[in-house]
Amino acid sequence: MYPDFSFAGEAKVIPFHNLNGVIANQFRITRNHAHVKNIYHQHDYFQIWYMEYGSCVHHLNGFDFSQSTGDMIIVPPYLGHYLNTSGSGNFELVCVEFSEHFIDSAAADINKSSLFNLIYLKPLLDYSQEGNPILHFDGLDADNITHVLNDLFDEYIRQDQFFTTLVRADMTKLLTFIVRQFESRRSMDGDRIFAQYRASIQEALRYIDENFTQKIYLNDVCKKALMSTSAFSSIFKNITGKTLVEYLNYLRVLRAKDLLIQTDKSVLEIGLDCGFRDAVNFSRVFKKITGHQPTTYRKIFTMGEPSSL
Repeated sequence: MYPDFSFAGEAKVIPFHNLNGVIANQFRITRNHAHVKNIYHQHDYFQIWYMEYGSCVHHLNGFDFSQSTGDMIIVPPYLGHYLNTSGSGNFELVCVEFSEHFIDSAAADINKSSLFNLIYLKPLLDYSQEGNPILHFDGLDADNITHVLNDLFDEYIRQDQFFTTLVRADMTKLLTFIVRQFESRRSMDGDRIFAQYRASIQEALRYIDENFTQKIYLNDVCKKALMSTSAFSSIFKNITGKTLVEYLNYLRVLRAKDLLIQTDKSVLEIGLDCGFRDAVNFSRVFKKITGHQPTTYRKIFTMGEPSSL
């Protein structure tokens, strides 16, 4: 499948051959059936590996992933990997390869931010040991992928005067299907995170709600949730949409609004009662959230103007 490079140490970089600005030389697609075990290597271009049927082991950046029917793995430039199909039965593995310049051209009409978040950040470059770079397609989604891959393969074999236009159109369609699937998986992952950590986060929220007017430390909240600080911070933000400090400030400002309206206490007294360390800190946070200084808010309310918070 690849030239037999010999190397020691880091993965050998395999370049895209004959790149000369012609789109035909920046794209290729192959169907693979042979049983192979590659050496560990990198590329200076993108690869999309899609298993139409069968299974194999794909080693990426130090981890083994089982790739089965309907599974897709995207390998960006300079990510070390190798493929092992030596223990597989019958299989068909489609590989789409293209340069970075080609993907920019093919993605001209879709959201480039979402596309590059997909390709660079989410599945591969930002994945951890527990991460899963595999996107799975089944049902109609799998049919759509197979159809566009068949079209790409046909155009690659034909390579007539319409090749450039048709391949770019098909690649835009393929990348759009991938982005859609990735966004769907990310949403489901968020739901699973909430379900898995529901009890821990609810316990943390209960502790915060009962003590937000006091000095609260991240370590204390994490102890209540029985979680590490890094895990808690990430999951809390995922579920609430706020960091711990942002959530505390939100609760404190809500309490301060009531006290400003219902009492004659000074701004300093109210700020301290709500958990702020001084009047300056209180005024700054209050204005950031409500758009008004505490004294201005008190005057506005007595004039009958509603709050937007």
